[in-house]
Amino acid sequence: MKLCDVAKAVNGTFEAKDAEIEIAAMASLLEAREGDISFLANQKYAPQMKETSASAVLVATDYAGETRAALIRVADPNKAFASLAPIFGPKPVVREPGIHVTAVIGENVTLGKNIYIGPHTVIEDGVTIGDDTVIDGLVFIAQDVKIGKGCHLYPQVNVRESCVLGDRVILHAGVKIGSDGYGYTVEIGMQGPVITKVPQVGIVEIGNDGPCAFWPHTHWRLREDRQSGADWPQCAGGTVCGHHCPGGHCRERENRDRCAHLVAGGDCGASYGA
Repeated sequence: MKLCDVAKAVNGTFEAKDAEIEIAAMASLLEAREGDISFLANQKYAPQMKETSASAVLVATDYAGETRAALIRVADPNKAFASLAPIFGPKPVVREPGIHVTAVIGENVTLGKNIYIGPHTVIEDGVTIGDDTVIDGLVFIAQDVKIGKGCHLYPQVNVRESCVLGDRVILHAGVKIGSDGYGYTVEIGMQGPVITKVPQVGIVEIGNDGPCAFWPHTHWRLREDRQSGADWPQCAGGTVCGHHCPGGHCRERENRDRCAHLVAGGDCGASYGA
């Protein structure tokens, strides 16, 4: 893709002697090579502009630094860079609607229109799945789970009984929704500690447009649209969280905590009565 075409695609203006420079890939400033395009959104990385080998860099309209790369000036470099990902990234895999012959479907299962169910997937009794949802191979969906429209469950996803997924939820490979938490009581008996397991009675409910990687089986609800969760989000039982809340590496201990703008990051986990 030529530099001038890239500039047009991001509604930017380019500064270069050669408008025909070929752009073939995307990379960070330090990792970029000839033929790559990068971006500068945070000024703390501005010194890297002198070192980058990128052929072009997306910068803000008021950028005044030095660089050997061609510049494309845009209102928001971060947003512009993200908008190029579908152009230079791999094309998404398209699943044709249908149910693989090795899939196991239980009784009283309600399936919407244009659904794909992959090989060796197990869907237990009473499950409801909305239109245009893709369920890849080796997925396990337990009894009475409700899944909305336009969702995508990647291989080896596990959704435990009675959990609820909204519309357009993405569960990446290996995600476990509704895993057992840390519910134990400890009493000191005559012969030492006596550990009693507390039954996990809650469910996980994820709202619309929520990509995530792990939510355990404790009364955890993402109330608003556009939540995002990554590995091991952890909050105490009964926690109610809103959307876009930074939560990387969090250990929220108090019951009934409330926060808005949830984005759960790596090394977080949701547990009952932690």
